Amino acid sequence: MKNKEKQDRTEYFKELDELNSRQHTPEELREIHKILKKYGDRIPLQARYPDLPLILSTIVMFVSIVVLLLTR
Repeated sequence: MKNKEKQDRTEYFKELDELNSRQHTPEELREIHKILKKYGDRIPLQARYPDLPLILSTIVMFVSIVVLLLTR
């Protein structure tokens, strides 16, 4: 059991070092997030999905236009 805890701790700190070493792509951040999530630590949603606000805004805009056109 102690060996498993030590292995988990080294993996956690290895991922933290990797996270702080350089700029990462969103795909890399999602992978690191999956590993860190096991330990209760997370990477913010905006860092993992930087285009999400743009995509959601575009979808809402199109839905709003369709609703406006249908209600006229």
